[in-house]
Amino acid sequence: MLNSSIASRVEELFAESLHGLHVQADRIFVRLLFIEWVVAIALALIVTPRTWIGGESSLHIHVLAAIVLGGLLALFPLFLIRSSMGGGKGRS
Repeated sequence: MLNSSIASRVEELFAESLHGLHVQADRIFVRLLFIEWVVAIALALIVTPRTWIGGESSLHIHVLAAIVLGGLLALFPLFLIRSSMGGGKGRS
């Protein structure tokens, strides 16, 4: 009787600990996706910030692509992570 109650408590503690690790890993990936997006924008601003057509200067298309497309590409994974924080949808 005592061994089964101890075993069930151990399994419960292990499941709680594992869920906590999954939530922590999900939070790290959210930060990582955001940092990747910011770095892509920064690189676009550093490498090709402006384009010149004759004597007229404007913001280069790479900067706009980094802002808009980078944000759009990061939205779906961020939505999946946030909607199932700590869940096992993306884990094998």
